[in-house]
Amino acid sequence: MTHPDMTESLVSIIIPVYNVDAYIGKCIESCLRQNYRNIEVIAVNDGSTDSSGVVLENYGKRDHRLTVIHQVNRGVVAARNAGIAAAHGEWLIFVDGDDYVTDNMVETLLFEVKASDADIVFGDFYLEKAKKCSVMSNSLPFGSQRSAIASALLTNKLQFSLCAKIIRSSLFMGISTPEDLKLGEDAYITVQLCDKAHKIALTGIPVYYYVMRKSSVTHAPSMAAVASKLSFIAYIREFYGDKPYVSEDLFMHSFATFVMNEYFAYLRMGGERKIAPQWLRDYVDNTCLNDKDALKNLPVWRIWLLRAYRKGDLWGKIIRWSILKLRIALSLSYDR
Repeated sequence: MTHPDMTESLVSIIIPVYNVDAYIGKCIESCLRQNYRNIEVIAVNDGSTDSSGVVLENYGKRDHRLTVIHQVNRGVVAARNAGIAAAHGEWLIFVDGDDYVTDNMVETLLFEVKASDADIVFGDFYLEKAKKCSVMSNSLPFGSQRSAIASALLTNKLQFSLCAKIIRSSLFMGISTPEDLKLGEDAYITVQLCDKAHKIALTGIPVYYYVMRKSSVTHAPSMAAVASKLSFIAYIREFYGDKPYVSEDLFMHSFATFVMNEYFAYLRMGGERKIAPQWLRDYVDNTCLNDKDALKNLPVWRIWLLRAYRKGDLWGKIIRWSILKLRIALSLSYDR
């Protein structure tokens, strides 16, 4: 796969790093091993308390294309922003420090950029769990207009993650994310970028290994992270609130789908219904759970939980407990 203009573009790969010393070596090696050679890799060590910083420095001594930045712990948003500020490339790619990428990731994404004249190109994911892989793909089933792209994002037809994408660096001018947003921070950036881009394109090719670890199922998130789910919903609502397509049927069904999925996640992680703002509870209970088109997009157990909480907190907590036990059992069974 080659293109006559590809060698002209510098691509910056940005990796926020925090306490991933067991995985960061594999991540860095996969980024430096790219078939496309005109790259720089910027790893931002966000105050790691393990040996991640030492590992990064050792790799930096071996390959001049790796720049290592050390900063006090401020969270993934600040780490990404530091990487963006240090980047020299016309194009940016983001990789999480505990994941890794295919050898042709940059080449594949950049080829599609040149072929389609897009500002953002989405690659697909390999979802790796217990050394078994499945593919998470992207699609544009509703068309390529901004409203259709927004609906695809809100219904998970397009992946919210900043990873597995190549993005024109100039798009980040004017894009901001609150540093206190613990969950959904990359999704909030993605919706802003996609709304700003003149065109997005899809490769249909997996380029990124997203590694799911057992701890992500069995370990409880912090209360700050749980509360951040409510902030994330509010930020997305505010962002789309003044868009000209906000009253279109497709968008309204898609937004209802998004809210139910995120509110389900908040409740499943242990969030208290009484803490959620009244508008959100009313919207889920009276609008979302009566939206037949939106309900078609949700797994049945999510609908069960939301309806149970509408009936009462005790019913909701019983269903939540059952779902959590089932998730853990399935995870343990999968790992055997």
